[in-house]
Amino acid sequence: MLITFSGVVGSGKSTNAKKARRMIESMGFEVIYLRFRFVSWRWLFKPISAMKTKKNGDTKQRNDRTKQAPEALRSGKFEKLNFLRFSGYLWRMLVFRMLLAMKLDGKIVITDRYYYDNFSHYFLSGPMERLYLAILKRALPRPDLAFFLMANERRIVERRPHYDPDYLVQLCHHYSAILHRFPELVPINTDRFDTLDEIIAQNIKRALCTVFKTAVVETMAPGLKFRQH
Repeated sequence: MLITFSGVVGSGKSTNAKKARRMIESMGFEVIYLRFRFVSWRWLFKPISAMKTKKNGDTKQRNDRTKQAPEALRSGKFEKLNFLRFSGYLWRMLVFRMLLAMKLDGKIVITDRYYYDNFSHYFLSGPMERLYLAILKRALPRPDLAFFLMANERRIVERRPHYDPDYLVQLCHHYSAILHRFPELVPINTDRFDTLDEIIAQNIKRALCTVFKTAVVETMAPGLKFRQH
């Protein structure tokens, strides 16, 4: 089972991906949590234990960042999806399919980011770009549940003061366009946090019931645990 978290920087995808991991583990499932940007063909030769992100690693990274000098204003640029980049994504999708089949089959995998986030950095407006995207959409390993976290542009700018505001606004527009291109995405608004955990939890529980059917229904009774290997 593959669950992905995508969204513009500051939308809360990493935070909520980790919460989802803890929630599913508390139900008795084993979860493989991947930071998607670091996944490469070398992972085909890694043992499962080496793929798992350490639970205390993110806290350490945050503590290290607080000791550093203030960051320069961060920005970025949007590019054309040319043939070279298209070929690279096609190769990565093939590798990820192999990884899912060879190493992660029958396991619950949560990714922080996914291909949707990559596509948001391109214009995707020209005829060749649309053709490349159509091919990539067919080759894309489809998640069982694909969260797409969104927030108001103003809130994103407030949450990421070390980013160029104009760049963030453009990035939000690019992400909105991606949402309309991929109907499997489940949009979640993160402007408010009071009901966010429950909304994500309900979606995950429905996906678990769909994927694991009888196993989940029969073993999620009080006091019983189910661990998929």
